[in-house]
Amino acid sequence: MSSSSIAISESSPTPEPLFVLLALFFLTIFASMVTHDLTHPSSTSTPSGWSYIGSSNGVELYNKVVFVNDKTLLGVKGTATVEVPIKSILSTFFDISRSTSWIQDLYSVTETNYNKRSLSGRLRQRYRVAGGLVVKDREFVIDRTVKISKRTRTVLVDYKSVPLGTSEDLKICKNCVRARTPGTKWSFKSVEGEGKTSVSVEAVVDPGGGLPKVLVDLIQRKWPRNSIVRLAKEAKSKKIKGGGRWEDW
Repeated sequence: MSSSSIAISESSPTPEPLFVLLALFFLTIFASMVTHDLTHPSSTSTPSGWSYIGSSNGVELYNKVVFVNDKTLLGVKGTATVEVPIKSILSTFFDISRSTSWIQDLYSVTETNYNKRSLSGRLRQRYRVAGGLVVKDREFVIDRTVKISKRTRTVLVDYKSVPLGTSEDLKICKNCVRARTPGTKWSFKSVEGEGKTSVSVEAVVDPGGGLPKVLVDLIQRKWPRNSIVRLAKEAKSKKIKGGGRWEDW
């Protein structure tokens, strides 16, 4: 998961069906009791402004409260060093044909203004995330910017929802709820001489609709862990073809 506003473009939140909310409520109670996968070392280096909540599958997890307009949102962050070369991680991350293989519940992603020669500049992407059998899908329309330093072998990727009220913001897919992010950031840095990559992701997301905040927060707390682990697994699954953008990384 830096923006002036993430208020939902709908006139009011769309409530989910009552029986769905009840089922999710009990699921929340159950899930909140399942904490055995989180470990809590006696000390850790906590990024400024974040609260450390534990380590899971090798990913250090953090969160913080973020105030955006009249809403209180949960910011989440995960950091890890994965045993995958950075060229494999980046080739996977920027290949949208593989996005549904590692982004949990992603139904589809499309992009415009794509520049095959350079990742720099602004790129618009539309993500549709599956909500389940009775929960509406969530749709994001996002502008992506990328900063690349080949000297330090570092890549920074920033995502922000398109401004409120723009034509793209108002075009919502059928049976979807507009979700928004005022800031989602990924960073990748090669660990020299070890064939590993330092990965960090942080996000602030408003899913919109009428889902209980306690459930939304519970799901989002583990989103960084799921995203980093699944990205690394997908990057390991296929060999990188020669001649790609990241070949000499």
